[in-house]
Amino acid sequence: MMPHTQTAPLTDQLLHLLRHEENLLLQARCALAEIHRALRASDLPAVFRAQHQHQILQQELAESAHTREEAAFALATFLNVPAKGISISLLTTKLTPALSAPLISIRDRLQTLTGEILELQRRNANLLDSLRSYFRSVLSGLTDEGDSTGTGRYGPSGVRLGSTAGSGLLARG
Repeated sequence: MMPHTQTAPLTDQLLHLLRHEENLLLQARCALAEIHRALRASDLPAVFRAQHQHQILQQELAESAHTREEAAFALATFLNVPAKGISISLLTTKLTPALSAPLISIRDRLQTLTGEILELQRRNANLLDSLRSYFRSVLSGLTDEGDSTGTGRYGPSGVRLGSTAGSGLLARG
């Protein structure tokens, strides 16, 4: 274990960057929740605003991740930890308990936030899929009037699909 006074500046820098990343993730979670709320309310202007905000946050998170990786690499180098596979868990094994505790705490919060964000992304994807399916069926219903063959269906690209009758048999010569 390295002495506290020598590793504290590098650890503090990494902790500061992780806190900044946590703040960005909190904002991203709010933007994703707003997208979900706006989709459910059919408020397209709000969807576009939240989506734009989320895209900005994604760029900021990518930049923050790069800076965090550099700080983690600097600390790992100082602690003589192999550069391959650097993780907070690995770094904290080489630090004093006073320095490792805040890093472990923020790591746990970041993992929780990441899980919440992934769940929101999954919910938004499912909602969009349901909406897409609903509008596809509405469009088909509007165009199927008097069409007993069932050919009034549209695919994902908006192109009208052909009849599905006899699709089980296909002759190839």
